[in-house]
Amino acid sequence: MPIPDFSSMMLPLFECLKEDKPHDLKSLNESLAWHFELTDEELSTLQGEQTIISERINEAMGHLQKAGLLETQESFIKITSLGKLVLNKRLNSIDVEYLRRFPEVRE
Repeated sequence: MPIPDFSSMMLPLFECLKEDKPHDLKSLNESLAWHFELTDEELSTLQGEQTIISERINEAMGHLQKAGLLETQESFIKITSLGKLVLNKRLNSIDVEYLRRFPEVRE
C-alpha cells in the first residue's frame, strides 16, 4: 500500500490517541505503520531530512491541533476533551473540510 496522504491519516492517528495518556511520535509512527500495513521500504523513504510517514503524521497532527482536538506536551501528543467528544461521534473520516467547522481553523 502506498503511504497515505496526511488527510487519510487523521482519523487513524486520532484513534491511536483515544486513551487518556500522552504518546510519543515514535509510537504513533509504529501504530500507523501497522494500521496502513506499510513496508520497511515505505517507512524509510525520505522526503528531505524526514521520512515521508513522519512528515505526513506531523501535518495531520498540526491540523488536528489547530482545531483544538490534540495538544502537545513537550515531545508527547495527547487528545483533548474536545477531541474525545469528536471521537465519540464515530466518524467515518476526518479531513480538512470537517475541521473547518472549528473556529480556530476558520481563522
